[in-house]
Amino acid sequence: PDRLVFDLDPPGDDFEIVRWTAKKLGHLLTEELGLQPAVMTTGSRGLHLVLLLDRHTDFDTTRAFARQVADLLADRHPDKLTTEARKNKRRGRLYLDTLRNAYAQTSVAPYAV
Repeated sequence: PDRLVFDLDPPGDDFEIVRWTAKKLGHLLTEELGLQPAVMTTGSRGLHLVLLLDRHTDFDTTRAFARQVADLLADRHPDKLTTEARKNKRRGRLYLDTLRNAYAQTSVAPYAV
């Protein structure tokens, strides 16, 4: 893979939780892990936090790392965030989606007019 993606979509109509989560995740990645994420809109309702990769890491390792980061953030804020994939178990919390990091998954490509 050439990038790692965290997909953040609001659990309802409130975009504020997406902004809040992007800031918390950005801080974790930048300040605690020394990485340089970028934020971009998804073309739908949310944001992607993206890390560019050097293509030396395989998909399984990349996805596992993303999941560990998401689990850590969800553990710190269990009232607002979850890594539970099943919608009926999220209880209004934002899902930290790391599934875009698996082989053959798609995400929005950046573009300019």
